[in-house]
Parts: sequence; structure tokens; C-alpha cells
Amino acid sequence: MSVRTTRKTFDPYIIVKARDIIKLLARGVAVTQVQEVLQEDVACDTIKIGNLVRNKDWFVKWRQ
Repeated sequence: MSVRTTRKTFDPYIIVKARDIIKLLARGVAVTQVQEVLQEDVACDTIKIGNLVRNKDWFVKWRQ
């Protein structure tokens, strides 16, 4: 997938939000939650836990 814009785009930050939406959909986040990213006061960030914890399997089970 790719994100494009035109000269008529009045919100240039929408490009960054579209990129975030694609990433969230690829990770399996529900569409209703992904739609909230389009709101102005909402942002998202993907945290990779690989280097943060020693036992990744335990952390994933703990988060569920």
C-alpha cells in the first residue's frame, strides 16, 4: 500500500496518520479502533518489546 496526496490537501499531517493506519491494520488492530486515529487529538505509537524485556513470551501472555 502507498499513501499519496494532492495539492488540494488542506491537512498535510493526514499523510502521517494514513501511514499509521496502514501499520495498525497490518498488525491486526480492529477497524473501529483504527478509525479513532483520524481524530485530531488522538495519536498512535508502536512499541517494539523485543529489546525491553528478557522473556518476550511471558510479557505477551501477561499483556493478554
